[in-house]
Amino acid sequence: MQNVLTPQGSRAIDQWCIQNGTSAAELMAVASASAAAAVRTLVPAGTPIVVACGGGNNGGDGFSMALDLSADYPVTVISDADPATMSPEAAAYARRAYSELSCCPWSDIDHLNPQSAVIDALVGVGGTSMLRDPLPERLRSLHRFSGRHIAVDVPTGVDALTGRVHPEAFRADVTITMEGPKSGFFSAAARAVVGTVVVVGIGAPARVVQSTAIAQIIEDADVPALLPTRDLRANKFTRGCVVVIGGSRSMRGAPSMTAEAAMRVGAGLAILATPSVHPLTPREVMTCVLPSSPEGWMDPSAEPLLLSEVERASAVAIGPGLGKEPAVLAMIARVVTQLDPALPVVVDADGLRMIPQLNRDLTNVVLTPHEGEYQRLLRDLGIADPEHQQPAYLAMQLGCVVHRKGIPSVTTNGQQAVWTVRGNPGMATAGSGDVLTGIIAGLAAQGLSTYRAASLGSFLHAAAGDLAARELSEYGMLAGDVISRVGRILTTSGAVQ
Repeated sequence: MQNVLTPQGSRAIDQWCIQNGTSAAELMAVASASAAAAVRTLVPAGTPIVVACGGGNNGGDGFSMALDLSADYPVTVISDADPATMSPEAAAYARRAYSELSCCPWSDIDHLNPQSAVIDALVGVGGTSMLRDPLPERLRSLHRFSGRHIAVDVPTGVDALTGRVHPEAFRADVTITMEGPKSGFFSAAARAVVGTVVVVGIGAPARVVQSTAIAQIIEDADVPALLPTRDLRANKFTRGCVVVIGGSRSMRGAPSMTAEAAMRVGAGLAILATPSVHPLTPREVMTCVLPSSPEGWMDPSAEPLLLSEVERASAVAIGPGLGKEPAVLAMIARVVTQLDPALPVVVDADGLRMIPQLNRDLTNVVLTPHEGEYQRLLRDLGIADPEHQQPAYLAMQLGCVVHRKGIPSVTTNGQQAVWTVRGNPGMATAGSGDVLTGIIAGLAAQGLSTYRAASLGSFLHAAAGDLAARELSEYGMLAGDVISRVGRILTTSGAVQ
């Protein structure tokens, strides 16, 4: 997994290294050498490179990289940084670069080869989106180069903490960042200028980096170890049974997709408890037709039947297509209250409306709101303080797992967090959240903890959505296309041989 860092976390890692025997100069040497090695994999040898260096330690990295890369590339340094005002380690590299390399002031930038690759080492992790003159003009001038644009640690003009972006921010094709991507990289605005993120090390132990991280990101290579194990003696009962509760006459498809997704991710059985079964519900899905009201909603008299069905469950998914009838929500709340606290429960969509009515242990409950549902839930729970509106606080207050959909999507149990940074705008389509609910419930039914099921389920959902977008376009894909590609994601991740 990748570790997501804040600027404060990055500084803490540097400080740990210095306190444990690595000098600031050695730290800069390792960081710049690692970054230069990454540049060599990105830029063909012999390509002219322009390195734009500022007066801080990011500039020191740039000067050091320029010296390193000059063995294989025609390098020009562009800078007006004064070594007298720099840290000792950065100043040493600046003086060497000024004496050994081709250097020019910013006023001469128009004379440089326009086909050069360009490296942004102007500000770094401590910068914000509030750029002062002359930086905006200088960044505009860097964009005239047609070669690959590479940022060192953080593109100038991007706030590494918040993801806010200055209109003239450096637009990187690749950002080479130290020890882990920064939290700000994953905002919608930052993703447009950060480019591909390449992580390089500075020599800090993995345990130190992880201890400073605010979240982790699942990668393809992590999937096999996160999936539930399979036994040759497995049968449909040992693989888990998901009971899906939801649906109405006008929203029959939502719980149907939830049930199908649960099976596509490996659950042995799925039981769809609904007042109205969609005709395209897969034949593998078992159905329990519930009594309905004249308007087509689930009737509250369904309570005994639901309690009977959930006795077979290894996990329960509640909410897709349920509607917001108060009597129905009150009945669902009574059902959930009576469930064994050890039984995993995934709550989505209109099911989230009944959360304030619950009076039970929520340890094995997963809430999966999108932003609008999240804000409504906060209001319903009376959480008005902005400092208390983050998913981690809500998870701690309720004692459950919260998965807030967004950019990025955040899964947290209040102590740990996993961010999902994959996915695409094509997934903003009816039923996409219902599919995610089924994937999470399907994984939980097979024995994964609710936190792991939600984290891994979000990754699989997003990765399948990206595959659907590549094959069908973001314009042409539907939620059902995501379901059909989950199995292929498991294959390509190496989880299935």
